Amino acid sequence: MSFTAILVRRTVAVLAAVTAASGASAIAADSSSNTTTFSNTDIKKVVSAIFTGTSSGRIKEVTKSPSEMPAGDSTCHYAGPIDGKYVVWFSSSAAHASDEVLSYTAAFALAAMDSGEAGPALKAKFDNAKDHVLLGRTFAEAFNDFSIETRAKSIRDIAWVKKTIVVGMTRSDAYALLKKRGLTAFNYMYVAGKPAGPNGCSFDNDAQGDWPTMNEPLPASGCPSDTRPRQFVPNPNATVDFSMGFNIACGSDETLTLMFDLEDKLTQVQDSGETQTCL
Repeated sequence: MSFTAILVRRTVAVLAAVTAASGASAIAADSSSNTTTFSNTDIKKVVSAIFTGTSSGRIKEVTKSPSEMPAGDSTCHYAGPIDGKYVVWFSSSAAHASDEVLSYTAAFALAAMDSGEAGPALKAKFDNAKDHVLLGRTFAEAFNDFSIETRAKSIRDIAWVKKTIVVGMTRSDAYALLKKRGLTAFNYMYVAGKPAGPNGCSFDNDAQGDWPTMNEPLPASGCPSDTRPRQFVPNPNATVDFSMGFNIACGSDETLTLMFDLEDKLTQVQDSGETQTCL
């Protein structure tokens, strides 16, 4: 699988995590006299632009031999616009190892900013940077810091759910507490989906699955290629998903499943444990 294909698949999950977060910003030196700041909103815009650009082919990956890669940027390098594409050179010797991920993130982030896909402010940040390699690495470090921040928050939230959402509690009381905490309970089977491409099915309107209720009917599937084993149950489960950290190539997640009886009272909080996916 090409690194571009990895990016397209991984950034879907990353975007969800970035969208859910708020507030903090990461700061690093752009030069001896300037400081570049990337807020979480900036990170979301860049990650979204990477996804859009790689999906459309506007950001293009080109494999190079190690001897063709520039010194000091030998794993993954943003080569600039070439023939209408924003080209990232990717070393044929790279192994997608974890210590190389910052280099991947930096190069694709520069392409996203330079292309304008991430918006005019980030395009201006690229144009005004004295050192593009350093700018890319600054973004990659901010992205990594955001992952660490996200994991720490998820650990706190998981502990809070296990302490606060207790067996015997009604669904409505559990939901009220989760909403107050800023968390969302969800059931994937309540997302109808819609056709995507000739034979695909998109479930990106996932808000439709939020807060499933007792005796709530399942919506009709929105596409003929839906292969989910959907079956109505009067007391649907509700899951709360937590991002446990991510980079461009890998992500870790943990899910708590709230299970209810036919009186709509909580019987169990089931923890999936942390699982990692690397593409």
